[in-house]
Amino acid sequence: MLCFTLLAIFWSGEISPVYALFIFPGGFATGIAHSAAFVGVTAGVEEDETAIAGGGLYTMSSIGGVVGLAGTDSLFRFFLQTSLARALKDIPKGSKVSLSAAIAVHMVL
Repeated sequence: MLCFTLLAIFWSGEISPVYALFIFPGGFATGIAHSAAFVGVTAGVEEDETAIAGGGLYTMSSIGGVVGLAGTDSLFRFFLQTSLARALKDIPKGSKVSLSAAIAVHMVL
Protein backbone atom coordinates (compact mmCIF):
# COMPACT_ATOMS: atom_id res chain seq x y z
CA MET A 1 0.00 0.00 0.00
CA LEU A 2 2.93 2.29 0.69
CA CYS A 3 4.15 1.78 -2.87
CA PHE A 4 0.90 2.93 -4.44
CA THR A 5 0.60 5.81 -1.97
CA LEU A 6 4.04 7.05 -3.01
CA LEU A 7 3.05 6.72 -6.65
CA ALA A 8 -0.12 8.76 -6.04
CA ILE A 9 1.84 11.45 -4.19
CA PHE A 10 4.41 11.88 -6.94
CA TRP A 11 1.96 11.56 -9.84
CA SER A 12 1.87 14.70 -11.97
CA GLY A 13 0.18 13.56 -15.17
CA GLU A 14 3.35 12.06 -16.55
CA ILE A 15 5.57 9.85 -14.48
CA SER A 16 9.24 9.13 -14.86
CA PRO A 17 10.51 5.54 -14.98
CA VAL A 18 12.17 6.09 -11.60
CA TYR A 19 8.84 6.95 -9.96
CA ALA A 20 7.19 4.05 -11.77
CA LEU A 21 9.56 1.73 -9.90
CA PHE A 22 7.72 2.66 -6.69
CA ILE A 23 5.14 0.01 -7.53
CA PHE A 24 7.70 -2.77 -8.04
CA PRO A 25 8.04 -3.81 -4.36
CA GLY A 26 4.26 -3.89 -3.91
CA GLY A 27 3.73 -5.95 -7.05
CA PHE A 28 6.57 -8.28 -6.12
CA ALA A 29 5.12 -8.82 -2.63
CA THR A 30 1.65 -9.45 -4.08
CA GLY A 31 3.12 -12.03 -6.44
CA ILE A 32 4.88 -13.79 -3.58
CA ALA A 33 1.67 -13.82 -1.53
CA HIS A 34 -0.35 -15.29 -4.40
CA SER A 35 2.32 -17.90 -5.08
CA ALA A 36 2.42 -18.90 -1.42
CA ALA A 37 -1.37 -19.21 -1.35
CA PHE A 38 -1.28 -21.38 -4.46
CA VAL A 39 1.40 -23.63 -2.98
CA GLY A 40 -0.60 -23.92 0.24
CA VAL A 41 -3.79 -24.81 -1.62
CA THR A 42 -2.15 -27.38 -3.87
CA ALA A 43 -0.33 -28.97 -0.94
CA GLY A 44 -3.63 -29.51 0.84
CA VAL A 45 -5.52 -31.32 -1.94
CA GLU A 46 -5.11 -34.55 -3.86
CA GLU A 47 -3.17 -34.41 -7.13
CA ASP A 48 -6.26 -34.94 -9.30
CA GLU A 49 -8.01 -31.98 -7.59
CA THR A 50 -5.19 -29.48 -8.10
CA ALA A 51 -6.75 -27.82 -11.17
CA ILE A 52 -10.08 -27.36 -9.42
CA ALA A 53 -8.43 -25.96 -6.31
CA GLY A 54 -6.24 -23.58 -8.33
CA GLY A 55 -9.18 -22.40 -10.41
CA GLY A 56 -11.23 -21.84 -7.29
CA LEU A 57 -8.40 -19.91 -5.64
CA TYR A 58 -7.98 -17.49 -8.53
CA THR A 59 -11.74 -17.14 -9.07
CA MET A 60 -12.30 -16.32 -5.40
CA SER A 61 -9.39 -13.86 -5.47
CA SER A 62 -11.04 -11.97 -8.31
CA ILE A 63 -14.46 -12.06 -6.66
CA GLY A 64 -12.90 -10.89 -3.40
CA GLY A 65 -11.27 -7.98 -5.18
CA VAL A 66 -14.55 -6.90 -6.76
CA VAL A 67 -16.49 -7.25 -3.50
CA GLY A 68 -13.76 -5.43 -1.58
CA LEU A 69 -13.72 -2.51 -4.01
CA ALA A 70 -17.51 -2.29 -4.09
CA GLY A 71 -17.68 -2.35 -0.28
CA THR A 72 -14.98 0.28 0.03
CA ASP A 73 -16.79 2.46 -2.49
CA SER A 74 -20.06 2.13 -0.56
CA LEU A 75 -18.39 3.02 2.74
CA PHE A 76 -16.61 5.97 1.15
CA ARG A 77 -19.86 7.32 -0.26
CA PHE A 78 -21.70 6.84 3.04
CA PHE A 79 -19.07 8.57 5.18
CA LEU A 80 -18.57 11.34 2.65
CA GLN A 81 -22.29 12.03 2.46
CA THR A 82 -22.79 12.00 6.24
CA SER A 83 -19.73 14.22 6.78
CA LEU A 84 -20.94 16.71 4.19
CA ALA A 85 -24.45 16.70 5.65
CA ARG A 86 -23.03 17.40 9.10
CA ALA A 87 -20.76 20.16 7.79
CA LEU A 88 -23.56 21.80 5.78
CA LYS A 89 -26.41 21.40 8.27
CA ASP A 90 -26.47 25.14 9.11
CA ILE A 91 -26.56 26.21 5.46
CA PRO A 92 -29.97 26.59 3.79
CA LYS A 93 -30.70 23.59 1.54
CA GLY A 94 -27.46 22.04 2.79
CA SER A 95 -28.85 18.52 2.65
CA LYS A 96 -29.49 18.84 -1.09
CA VAL A 97 -26.04 20.31 -1.61
CA SER A 98 -24.37 17.56 0.38
CA LEU A 99 -25.89 14.76 -1.70
CA SER A 100 -25.02 16.33 -5.03
CA ALA A 101 -21.58 17.34 -3.78
CA ALA A 102 -20.89 13.82 -2.53
CA ILE A 103 -21.71 12.39 -5.93
CA ALA A 104 -19.68 15.08 -7.74
CA VAL A 105 -16.62 14.63 -5.51
CA HIS A 106 -16.80 10.87 -5.86
CA MET A 107 -16.98 11.15 -9.65
CA VAL A 108 -13.83 13.32 -9.64
CA LEU A 109 -11.92 10.86 -7.43
